[in-house]
Amino acid sequence: MSSASEIEWSSEGMSLLMQVSGELKMIAKDFNIAVLVTNHVTRDGNGHLKAGLGQSWSHVPRTRVLLQRVEEAETSSIRTATLTKSSRQACHLVEEFDLCHWSEERRTSISGKRKLEERSKP
Repeated sequence: MSSASEIEWSSEGMSLLMQVSGELKMIAKDFNIAVLVTNHVTRDGNGHLKAGLGQSWSHVPRTRVLLQRVEEAETSSIRTATLTKSSRQACHLVEEFDLCHWSEERRTSISGKRKLEERSKP
């Protein structure tokens, strides 16, 4: 059973969480930038995964990406990124990447915008 102080803290914490989310959305809109919030995952008493910021946060982000270590590669730098929520893209897209070679991949990639600019040059 929860005590009155735990319930009050929960209510205050929820209020603060929603206030912060509103401020972050306003900053993103006003400055035309992306805001990244990490919501670390923990395990509950039964071993099930649960988000650190709780269920109430789940409706806040417009895009949600789940980053995971590849299970078979516990000691490797291989990770997966799964798109779990998006208003612009089909969900459940999974990309695998290697943290050790991330900077090399980024240097060699060309954005879609750059490709269009290069094609339009005579």
